[in-house]
Amino acid sequence: MQIKRNNEMQYPEMGDNTNLFQRLANYISIFDYDWIERIIPASRASIDLLMKVAEVNKWEKKIPESYLIFLKYMGANDGGLLSKSLVGTAEIDEIIDLYEEFHKYSPEVFCEPYFPFFQREMGGELSFDLSGKHTQNIVETDNGEYFRVAAENFENLLFQCAFDRFVRYNNFISFSGSPNRFNKAISNHETEDIYEMLDDIAKNYGLQKAWFSDSKHYIAIGISDSFCVKKMNGVLGFATGNNKRIIEEISMVLSGNLGADIQRKELE
Repeated sequence: MQIKRNNEMQYPEMGDNTNLFQRLANYISIFDYDWIERIIPASRASIDLLMKVAEVNKWEKKIPESYLIFLKYMGANDGGLLSKSLVGTAEIDEIIDLYEEFHKYSPEVFCEPYFPFFQREMGGELSFDLSGKHTQNIVETDNGEYFRVAAENFENLLFQCAFDRFVRYNNFISFSGSPNRFNKAISNHETEDIYEMLDDIAKNYGLQKAWFSDSKHYIAIGISDSFCVKKMNGVLGFATGNNKRIIEEISMVLSGNLGADIQRKELE
């Protein structure tokens, strides 16, 4: 496969499952040339075994094709894409082991319409919602029990993690805020829709909202400046870019409006 490496192209292409991996690889390679060499595909036998132990055929809703593409190209090692960004493992052998543990110790998991595909290091899973009840079909679970919505779909999640893990410029500032401080800060604004506010901030700095943003992630991308805001348990995010002054300004505007504190600075 030929990888496009255009350092002027900072915005990932839109498409469908027919070119999902090509688009993802093109985007990551802008920031990490070696990623394509680190990933390892899952074997057909491992994929078949995973589907068997997960008992996916009992549910009417099917596993997303985008996940099967992920397994085909990087199911044995994702080169840090999900594993480093989300802190845990998506490696197929580890997920098979997780299901075997469920069969042995928690068989009630298989009564719930969730397909865990990622195991967090600190506990819990990211799962596909096969119930059809939620418009956003990636949820957080704990031993198969629903906790909260995590992302709209798997393609979005892949690009969100690519941005989170690999998009770094000369300057980087991260921030986070507790639920109480975040809610108090939002109550001081005319609108409770923080994404409307983030749209205005992005436009003020000439940034474009990424197509893979969703109700939990707002990502804005420019030629050499970008930021990300995640609304999970409270709020967290970062700004990164080549212009130190602009990144410091963006991070102060974001943290001030979201009730967050600056956590880490890497500046040149």
